[in-house]
Parts: sequence; structure tokens; C-alpha cells
Amino acid sequence: MKLTRHAAFTLIELLVVVAIMAILIGLLLPAVQKVREAASRLKCKNNMKQIGLALHNYHDRTGSFPPGYTSNATRTDGTGPGWGWAAHLLPDLEQDNLYRMIDFNQPITASGNHNIVRQANIPFLRCPSDPRQDPIPLSDFTNPAGLTTPLGRSNYVACYGNTPFLGESPAVLTNHLSIDGISGKGMFYRNSRTRIADVTDGLSNTCAVGEKNAKNTMATWVGVIPGASWRSANDQANYGGIPSNIAAAMVLGHACRQHPPSADAGVAEDFSSPHINGVNMLFADGSVHAVRTSVNMNVYPFTASIADGLPLQIDF
Repeated sequence: MKLTRHAAFTLIELLVVVAIMAILIGLLLPAVQKVREAASRLKCKNNMKQIGLALHNYHDRTGSFPPGYTSNATRTDGTGPGWGWAAHLLPDLEQDNLYRMIDFNQPITASGNHNIVRQANIPFLRCPSDPRQDPIPLSDFTNPAGLTTPLGRSNYVACYGNTPFLGESPAVLTNHLSIDGISGKGMFYRNSRTRIADVTDGLSNTCAVGEKNAKNTMATWVGVIPGASWRSANDQANYGGIPSNIAAAMVLGHACRQHPPSADAGVAEDFSSPHINGVNMLFADGSVHAVRTSVNMNVYPFTASIADGLPLQIDF
């Protein structure tokens, strides 16, 4: 009986094929990751464009942009209520039901419906590149100041200007400082009611909202928890674990005059992003720019002020 030989791979040939496939996959993965990041960055930009539309819809209804956050006291965080700029935009971000659950005269920490509201995740306010999509746990606070539930996270904060960071001078939230004769006042601050007419530097030259990376610090769409404090990763690394400024840093940010966005030496209210080499920033005219960490520092900080009178050529 004649045996028939069947062609087959030898073990060595099989190992060579597996090795070639592994090399090809290794070469392909970076390309896939770049495509995913490009898609996430685009989604982040689209989120910010939706926020820009919401801001202008709010302005059309009320005659001004929403407050950075609300406080019963004039020059301190007081006792609340604390609701932030994004909470006022909920109807324009397809969150009417959530908006109707809020009593804006009551503090954020009040019980009842606010227990549900505080933890809500708003898709338009989350960057898909940020790995932390969970609410902010109480354990992240050094002092939760009456907060009893996790706090809905956000990746976008409103711009209060370019004056010193809040721990140096909390007065920047009501009496914005001038440095070298140049005003650092931004669009959003405590009880602000900025109008389009107030932005004399031009809407296309003025930053309204920027990104914050959850890896560096916490940010929320809900608002300010008066008296709350925490330790951001950047504060821990750069300033010996100093509690992060004041509670307003949870909803507000600034374009620092000392360093660019996503800088290693940044503080909690600096704009930062999980995107590679820069942040997305929404300008008051509704346009969104990708601002690199290599941005011209003679331009970047002054996009954060509404009326410094400086001529700027935005070229990000």
C-alpha cells in the first residue's frame, strides 16, 4: 500500500510566520492608537463647539453669559449655592430633565434631588481621551465640606483670566488684578454676568472655556463646594502637596502668564489635557483651537482677558 505524503508546515516555518505576524501587529498598533486619538480629539472639539452654541443660546435668552459660579457672599465663596456655569447651560446641552431637578437657590450639597444631580455624567462635558470617566470620589478631597456623594466630573472649565493662581490672590475672582498695567480679567468669575459688549478685545480673540486633565487635578460641571479642598497631582509634585488653592478651581481655569497649557510645573487651575502636545480651547465666538504647549507666550495668556486692549494675532 502506497502512502500519500501531505504537505505541511514545519515547526520552524510556523514560528517564522508567527514572528512576522507579531512584527506586523507591532507596527500597526501605533497607527491604530494615532487614529483613535485623532478621533477622540475631534470628538473633544465637537463637545466644545456644542458648549459654545449653548453659551450663545444662554446669552440670547438672558442678555449675558452664565456666572462662573454663584455665591451669596460678594468677596468670598460664602455658603453657596455654588452652582457653576455648566449647570446653567443644561437645557442647551439636552439635559432639561436634570436641570429641572435643581433648586438654584439651594446649595449644591443640599439633599433630595441634588443627591442625584451631583453625580450625573454629562457626555458633552467629558473628553473621550481622558481615562478617568468616573465621578470624583469623596476620597479625593482632603475636606469635602459637607459633600456626601461623588461629584460629576468634567473636562472643561470656564476661563477667569490670566491673573495669578487662586492661592496667591483669591481677589482675582471679583477684583481682577492688573499686572504691568495689563488687566487679566476673564469672561467667568464669581457671580459674573459678562455680556458680548464687554468683550472689547473681540470674541474671536478671547478664550471662554479650556480643558482640564483629570490626571492633574479635579474638575466638575456641577459647581463650587464652599470650603472644599483637595490635593491635585500637580500641586503634590510641584508644591509639596499644598491643598489646591480654593474651591473655585473646580469650575474655573486660567491661561497662566508663567507657563503654557499642560506644563509640568502647572497648578490646579491651569488648562491641561490628555491630548498629546496641547489642549483644545473654546473661544467666545464659538471657534475651537488646538493650543500647543509650544505656544507663543506673548500671545497665549492674553487670549484669556476680555479687555486688555492688546492687539493679538491668533496663530495656534
